[in-house]
Amino acid sequence: MLIYPGERYGFYGAARIQCLAGDLVVDKFSMPSGGYLNFDSMYLVCAPFRLSRPALFQSPATEMGTVKYKLNRLKYRLKEITPHYERIMEAVGERYPAVVVIDRKPSQTIRVLDQLVQDFFVPSTLRTSCQFDRTLFFKSDYEPYEEVSENQLQEAMGRINSKRKEGRRCIIVPVGCSGSGKSTLVRHIVNANLQQEASAIYLLDADVGQAEFTPAGCMSLWKVLLPILDIPCTHQQLTYPCSYFFGNISPADDTEKYKVIFDRLLNEFQSTSEPGSLLIINTMGWVDGLGCELLNHIFDVAQPHLALKLSADRGSFNIPSVVPDMVSVVRKFEPYQFQQKLLDRHPKPTRLSSSQLRDLAVLAYFAPSLPRPILSSVCDAQPYRVQFKDVTVCVPDDYSYVDDRYFFATLNVQIVALCSELSDQPLEVRRILGDETLPNVSITHPGSPVLNCHGFGQLPRLIRAIDLGKKLFYFLTPLSLTELAKVTVFARGTDILVPQLLLECQPATNVPYLSRPALASVSGIISDLYGGLRNVRHGRREYFPANN
Repeated sequence: MLIYPGERYGFYGAARIQCLAGDLVVDKFSMPSGGYLNFDSMYLVCAPFRLSRPALFQSPATEMGTVKYKLNRLKYRLKEITPHYERIMEAVGERYPAVVVIDRKPSQTIRVLDQLVQDFFVPSTLRTSCQFDRTLFFKSDYEPYEEVSENQLQEAMGRINSKRKEGRRCIIVPVGCSGSGKSTLVRHIVNANLQQEASAIYLLDADVGQAEFTPAGCMSLWKVLLPILDIPCTHQQLTYPCSYFFGNISPADDTEKYKVIFDRLLNEFQSTSEPGSLLIINTMGWVDGLGCELLNHIFDVAQPHLALKLSADRGSFNIPSVVPDMVSVVRKFEPYQFQQKLLDRHPKPTRLSSSQLRDLAVLAYFAPSLPRPILSSVCDAQPYRVQFKDVTVCVPDDYSYVDDRYFFATLNVQIVALCSELSDQPLEVRRILGDETLPNVSITHPGSPVLNCHGFGQLPRLIRAIDLGKKLFYFLTPLSLTELAKVTVFARGTDILVPQLLLECQPATNVPYLSRPALASVSGIISDLYGGLRNVRHGRREYFPANN
C-alpha cells in the first residue's frame, strides 16, 4: 500500500504492518521505516468495526518538504517480496510515499474472535472475497480530539518531556466516566511519546473491570516497549511481571484492598523505574460516590504532574487543585458517524457491552492454548495437572457456607487466577476435611492478604476437571512450566466467570434427524441410524465410505 504525503486513511479490521520506506504515522505512533521485510517485527493493528473507532493511517506533509529515500534500495527490497515491484516503483515515482507492507493473514486469536462476534472486525457486506482478509481502508477526515484540545495536550506533554530529560519521574492521570474514551486516550499518549529520547514509559493498570493487558480482576504495572495499536482482547499478555489479583470487577466490596494494591504498584514504579520514566495511570470509569473516593486516593498518593479530564455527558470529578497541570480533552467526532458513511443506510451496529468485552478478553487469553483456531477445540486441549496437597484454593466468603464434602463442586469448570502468596502477607488456611492429601482452603474477605498473580487457568486457568481418586486438578493455561512452578494458589474471584460462549460452543453440528422416543422402542429405527458403514458391491460399481 502507498500512502502519499498529506493522505489520511481510516482502517477497520486486523492486520500486521511494516513500513519499508517513507513517513507513516499510525494512531500517533511514527512507524520506523527502512530495512528488509521481517514478519517477526511487524506491528499488529486492530480496530474492530463493532468497537466504532477506526485506526488512522497518515503520511504527514511537513513544512520542510517530503523526506526522500533511496529509490534503488527500495526497489531491491520490493523485488524480494513481490513480482510486481516495477509497477510499484512507477507509482512511487518522485512523490516518495510511505510504502507499507500489509500481512492480512490472521493469528489464531484473531480467527477465534472473528467466529464469536458477527461482523466484529469488518462488516460482511464490505469484505473482499479473500478468505482471510479482515481489513477495510477508506479515506477519512476522522480526528479523535478537537484541535484546541490536541494542541493543549501536545504543549502539556512538551512540559512533561522536558522534566523527564532532567531525570525526573513524571506521572499522568487521565480521568473520565465509563465510555468517555479514557482507554483510547491512554494509548494515544503512549504511542505519541514512545519514541522520545527520554526513558521508558510505564502503565499502571488500575481498572479492574476493563484491564488493558489482563483479564478482569487484576491490577498490574507494565513497562511499555511497543506501541498499543490494537485492543485489549488482541494483546493479552501470557505472563505478568508485576500483577496482583484483586478478585472482583468492581472495587466497591473492598476499597481498602484496592488502595493497598495501588500503593504497592506505585511503590514498585518509584523503586525500580529508570530516572526520567513516565507513568500513565489507567483509572476506572467510576467517577462518583466510592469511585470519587478512590480517585482522590490515587491523586493524593501519586501526586501526578498532569491530569487529563475527558468531557462527558454523565458524571464528573473535580481535579484536585494541587495538580500543577490539567488539560480538558474534548472529542471531535463520534466514531459511529464514519460507520454510518460506510454502511450508507444500514443501521448503526450494536456496541458490545462491558461484560461481552470481558468475555472476549478471557477467551483471547486462552486462545493460544487451543489446538485449532476454533473455540470448540478446547475439548481437545492438553491440560496440566497438579496434586491437591500442593495447592491452596482461595474462594470468596460467599462460599464459606459450602460443606467440605461438596467443596470441589464449586471449582469444576471454573476460571481461577494462578497466584502465589506474598512473604509479608501469609494466608489463613485449613485442610478440607482435615485430610493432608486434600487442598488447603482460604476464605477471602475484605482485608484478606494480597495475592501475586502469575496468570489465569481454566480454573482463569480453567479448571478442566477434578480427579478425586488420584487427587488431581486438571486445568488449562497458556503459562509456561517455568511460570507454573511459582504457582501455589488457585484463587476464585467474584463475578469473574467462564464465558458463556465457551460453554455453548460444541465441536459437532446438530443431528439431521427428528425422531420421537416411541420410534426407538417400537421399531429400532433409531439404533439403525448409528450403524457402521459397509462396502457394497452392485454390478460393476463400487460404493465405499467417504474416508476410504
